[in-house]
Amino acid sequence: MRSNYKTLGPYIRELKNRNRNGAVSDLRGVSIGKGFMPSVANVNGTDLSKYKRVEQRQFAFNPMHVGRDEVLPIALLAQEGPVVVSPAYVVFEVLDHEQLLPEYLMMWCRRPEFDRNAWFTTDNSVRGGFSWRNFCDMELPIPSVEKQREIVKEYQTVVDRIRLNERLNEKLEEVAQAIYKQWFVDFEFPMTAEYAEAIGKPELAGQPYKSSGGEMEYNEFLEQEIPKRWTGAELGELVTTQYGYTASAVETPVGPKFLRITDISNDLIGWDTVPYCPIEEKTLEKYELHEGDVVIARTGATVGYAKRINKRHPQCVFASYLIRMRARDERYDQFIGLTVVSPRYRDYIKNVAVGSGQEQGNAPLLRGYRMIVPPPELMPQFSVLVRCLIDYEELAEVENATLRHLSKLHLAMLVKNEAGGRR
Repeated sequence: MRSNYKTLGPYIRELKNRNRNGAVSDLRGVSIGKGFMPSVANVNGTDLSKYKRVEQRQFAFNPMHVGRDEVLPIALLAQEGPVVVSPAYVVFEVLDHEQLLPEYLMMWCRRPEFDRNAWFTTDNSVRGGFSWRNFCDMELPIPSVEKQREIVKEYQTVVDRIRLNERLNEKLEEVAQAIYKQWFVDFEFPMTAEYAEAIGKPELAGQPYKSSGGEMEYNEFLEQEIPKRWTGAELGELVTTQYGYTASAVETPVGPKFLRITDISNDLIGWDTVPYCPIEEKTLEKYELHEGDVVIARTGATVGYAKRINKRHPQCVFASYLIRMRARDERYDQFIGLTVVSPRYRDYIKNVAVGSGQEQGNAPLLRGYRMIVPPPELMPQFSVLVRCLIDYEELAEVENATLRHLSKLHLAMLVKNEAGGRR
């Protein structure tokens, strides 16, 4: 064993506290991104008293599939808790926080070298299991608790900024959706002089349409009243669709970035973590993503989840479980983008998705959404308004890419820092 490394086993203990009487109903899973996530399992009629409790500053990891995924899904519960996890998970805690900080241990578990070591020690089963004993036998440098606190504080400052940007983008998206609702659901869009003149109501310039007496008419296709001169259509009449490219992603920087379902499942696309696709030049044009495109997950628990492609994206293509939508008329880019990422559209997809094993949303289903179609002269005003919000979102994406790189440097420097910080 390296002189500055210590075996983890003496510092931790396994816990098998059951959820007595089913007192806790917050069931969580652990993602390969090393965080707790809401469970997608159907627990109707399930006896949760058999599940394991996890309290604040305790850990849980999924010992299965490590050999397959080459990652140990492990998470530290930072919130007050408690939550419950599958009986198959391993739950444990640090014995003495004055010897080993849980947050420091979690930093170590995020290092790529940790996952490689975990993968190397998996058993020969089909899934490639990883045992509690395997975990206890792992080694890490443990400096003084003062040094640990210093390391954790530096790292947490970066992580907190990333989360702040993510929360900011959630709010920006909420504002964009509120504007969308005001314009295209409540029909209270502010009329320009040109639009007011076009509908024969020049006196309504600058006023919200519906509440100012703007004319409404019943649309049989949509089965609702909409502003006069507006129409209804299926989404497929406004967009083209394309299934994603079937290939294996690679970490080596060969070819464009290769966007997958897992990459669009977070609030921000972390382009720095997106792998690459060695695609031939003659095929690239068919699958390349451009500003204004929307990619939609078409399978599994994330079916219907969508992301807009913004102007600061790297060259990229998209994987087979995604569908690309592209506006036939670029004036409608922002309108279609906000339509497709809206909760209303995702609810539609969840309702029409089919499949015996998991939900599937094919292109005809995704294109079948019935929607209002505003006149094109209204689009520039709307696009300018929401473009400001989208620009802020993009800046947050760029900053977070830099911050994630910085957090990786913090993790990479652990060994060097800790070697000089031992008691």
